Amino acid sequence: MDMSGPSPAVVEAGRPFAGRVRGRFAAVLAVTASLLVAAPVGAGTTAEVAPPAEPADLEPASATPADPDPTAPAPPGLAASAVDASAVAPADLVLDLTFPAERGGRYSDDYYAPRSSGRTHCATDVLGAKHSRLFAAVSGTITSMPTTKPSYGYTVTVQGDDGRRYTYIHLNDDNPGTNDDAAGPHLAYAPGLAKGARVARGQLLGYMGDSGNAKGTPHLHFEVNDGAYQYAPCTTGGINRINPYRSLRQAEAEGDYGPGTGGGTTGTPARSIHDACPKDVVPWTTFLDVGTTHRPGVDCLVWWRVAAGTSRTTFSSGNSITREQLATFIANLTQATGSPLPATGTDHFDDDNGSVHEGNINRVAAAGIMGSATRSFSPGLAVSRGSMATAIAKTYRYDARATLPAGTNAFPDDAGSTHESNINAVAASGLAAGYSDGTFRPAAPVTREQMGTFLARLLDLLVEQGHAARPA
Repeated sequence: MDMSGPSPAVVEAGRPFAGRVRGRFAAVLAVTASLLVAAPVGAGTTAEVAPPAEPADLEPASATPADPDPTAPAPPGLAASAVDASAVAPADLVLDLTFPAERGGRYSDDYYAPRSSGRTHCATDVLGAKHSRLFAAVSGTITSMPTTKPSYGYTVTVQGDDGRRYTYIHLNDDNPGTNDDAAGPHLAYAPGLAKGARVARGQLLGYMGDSGNAKGTPHLHFEVNDGAYQYAPCTTGGINRINPYRSLRQAEAEGDYGPGTGGGTTGTPARSIHDACPKDVVPWTTFLDVGTTHRPGVDCLVWWRVAAGTSRTTFSSGNSITREQLATFIANLTQATGSPLPATGTDHFDDDNGSVHEGNINRVAAAGIMGSATRSFSPGLAVSRGSMATAIAKTYRYDARATLPAGTNAFPDDAGSTHESNINAVAASGLAAGYSDGTFRPAAPVTREQMGTFLARLLDLLVEQGHAARPA
């Protein structure tokens, strides 16, 4: 069969859906067609469904629970408001922050979500464990820290050195092991703090709780007031609240957490993706199933036309990525960076006949990036973390015409693996990292959203080194 022809780019029949529209709701309204799973051009419209296996090292965002107050979370299952807030400039503002809660907090874009009596939520609620730590998003001065509990719960406000005001609400009021509402401020706020005190970025401020009208739902109600923006109804009493969601998402993408919060990495920290996908440039996608940690990477790949969704609202983010899907991701990535895989007329494998990914499977095989010692490619097999490391290292070698620097023996659980040297290399370059227990888990499957982050980091390295240029 004829396998010649140019390396295809990702199909994006509904490009407005893929994230070219910056407004949060305008993107949804602009949907005109479903997308394919990073499918080759001309490959039809059948979405790929990968085997449902996930390492579960990250937790996706979820809807927030009920509370009648405008400063409390939204009712169960309530999505962001259907009110057209796409014209609200503060919704797109991205600030340089440290994530204000411990890693693993769950949140969604509930800014501008409706509340009872026609009120509007002008904050982001981050759900987490009671007594977990809260951190200063920026350096500044504490301007409010009541020692007598207000009706809405213990709260602390920091006047940031950047001119904005950051408010934390519903801090803890329970004694350990209880839900007694009887704990004093010493269990709400960090020791030594008081109104007027200076705090450094990332400094411990207090502890998450469910005080005030948030009983039973421990969370941080996180507000940002910026006097430069005024938009009713998120401007009341001279307080101009802007949307923190994208800023929180970016802080997670950059691994910017308070000290001692882990982050699931060991050795060289994972690199950011700012060079390849600047936070103030990349449009949002409208996938509803992508976790907060990996959303920037997924958005990045869609912007580069490396990946797309399985439907207009799904990325199948928790499914394991298969070998055939990764072959197309890699083909699209090299196309996007200006180093397309070679055309080939050779049919390398017998078990991919009829697959929409067959052409790209043959291209990655011809380039020496992915393959097999036999005529079997196992196109539907889940990609392991070890084979992911090898594929990324070989893609870098093909695209950059150079090899990644050899790393040290970074992990204790990959000894004897055929992927060990590549695992060490990608770890040393910040393209992948281990778990908080010091392991890499080379046999664990990689989810589609996790691969989004890995490949976004590879794009970032290629851009930083001058091997690729960002999309126009």
